[in-house]
Amino acid sequence: MKVVDESILESGSQWLQKDGLGHEEMAKRILQMAVELPCGSVIAIEGGWGRGKTDLLARIASKTYQSQELRFSFHGDRIHPRALWLNPWQYTHPDLLTPLMHKLHKRLPPADTEESIENKKRSLKALAGLAAAGVGIGLKGLSNLYGMGAYYEKVAELVVGALKNTGDTLVDNRFTEEIKKEIFLQDPMEKMAANFNTLVREVLGGEGARLLICVDDLDRCLPARQVALLEAFHFLTATEAPVVFIIAIDPALAEKSVKTHYDVQYFDPRTYLDKIFSFRLSLPSLSDDSIKMMVADWLNRLRQNEIHYVLEWSGETSSEHIVNLFPDVLTTTSLRNPRLVDKLLTRVRYLWAIHEDSGKKIEKGDLALIVRWMAIGERWPEIRLSLQESGHMISRINSIISYYKYGSPNNLSDVRESARMKALPSPSERPEMESICIDDVDRGKHYPRIDKMLLNAGL
Repeated sequence: MKVVDESILESGSQWLQKDGLGHEEMAKRILQMAVELPCGSVIAIEGGWGRGKTDLLARIASKTYQSQELRFSFHGDRIHPRALWLNPWQYTHPDLLTPLMHKLHKRLPPADTEESIENKKRSLKALAGLAAAGVGIGLKGLSNLYGMGAYYEKVAELVVGALKNTGDTLVDNRFTEEIKKEIFLQDPMEKMAANFNTLVREVLGGEGARLLICVDDLDRCLPARQVALLEAFHFLTATEAPVVFIIAIDPALAEKSVKTHYDVQYFDPRTYLDKIFSFRLSLPSLSDDSIKMMVADWLNRLRQNEIHYVLEWSGETSSEHIVNLFPDVLTTTSLRNPRLVDKLLTRVRYLWAIHEDSGKKIEKGDLALIVRWMAIGERWPEIRLSLQESGHMISRINSIISYYKYGSPNNLSDVRESARMKALPSPSERPEMESICIDDVDRGKHYPRIDKMLLNAGL
């Protein structure tokens, strides 16, 4: 997983210069949509594990750091240069709004005149109100435990600390006392959207533009925090501030988090998310051409002598055969994502490096079996473990095929075998397993040998 921040977006990055996933054109379309949708819209980029959500989101954000000619506009409105990048998974704060406060503070105009100093103080108070609302969301259980007095004291303490951490010279003792009084006098949640609107307009400096805020890895947070952040986005955009949020998220994980958080019978998490997001874009699985491009790029980075050894080791006649092999093996949607393909290529290289030291070669046709078996073991380790524990891999493979085709295991010898089978995901949960499980004995008989080879290599 790539770690992205605004310095990378501003300076550019080598991995953003290559696009084997078709994300460049997609990024342009999403940016155009971000300027055509109403202010305050929230766009979701949805995809499963390893699909490349961060790659697409980074490409979208990086385009706002490029030249004037690349800014996107619609009826006189446009995207403001230099999008904000937030990753709540990296923060220790109990909320997202405090990191957002710090990001906005860095974008405020300098205070070098009496009028600009007064404007800056108003902005700082709005920042404090925004942070107080965020901290309040994170500590909402505290008021029930210790009473409202202790709740507001803790909120004020955290907000003042956050303001002082900005290093702003206007944040002196007198100013922080004013902030504390305002927190006690009015619930920060009531003014959260208004404070956010004020800050965004101050950052934009009155120009006819909208600020883009990109949020990555939200689905890596704990369920309660995910829901709190999603609701914060919803409240922040209530006053239609000139801003658009683009959030990368795994919809399956998000739906589980929402359901876990509310724990109410008949609660529909999809409807809940539909109310949060103005537009939801689902990333498709990798096409054959995208997989081939990734494998070809990997081969192109190898030295000539390494390519020669790979062909000799694998028994393949050309690099083109290896490139075509991967999409032929990775036929299931769940296996067609960039992260898994990268991992498989790394493992293949490691395996051939070990064999190179000992002079070993694999049998012709084994490379396809190795890639398939490593993919299954990487994506569904419980399948591989279940096969290894059974001790009878060929019959066990047939039992698993039967299980995924018909919903019940056949020829199970004892109670332990049934228990292991029941521990696997059900056919309704993983219908794709039928297409990746070995469906004939001729192929299945090779898997104990392939598995032993991988185990000996530490894979």
